[in-house]
Amino acid sequence: MNLRNEAAEYAKYLLTLAVLPAQRRRARRLQSMTPLRLHLGSATNRLPGWVNVDLLRPGRALDLYWDLRRPLPFRDASVEAIFAEHLLEHLPYPAGVVLLRECRRVLQPSGIARVGVPDLDRYIASDR
Repeated sequence: MNLRNEAAEYAKYLLTLAVLPAQRRRARRLQSMTPLRLHLGSATNRLPGWVNVDLLRPGRALDLYWDLRRPLPFRDASVEAIFAEHLLEHLPYPAGVVLLRECRRVLQPSGIARVGVPDLDRYIASDR
């Protein structure tokens, strides 16, 4: 990654951190959605009827701007479904494991999580 890309990535994290208090309030309002379904790492691919979650980037309109390295701002067992595609490969291995644990925490016992990665063998073989 070149310096310009690194600076742009860092800026997304800083912008997302700057709006954290407002996003916590927004998450509390979104909590009342039924069904509550999370689309994590949505980027520009908004799914209707889902809470589309990703870092804040100017010009990107999402339902919730959230750094997915932080605990998810939803109650235990409150989410019916979680969808994340091409997200985990953008996180360091430990952060990915923490995010998956968070998904399990917020997912209802009968809930469904669908996670897609480009190379599952790489993650299975990883020794962290």
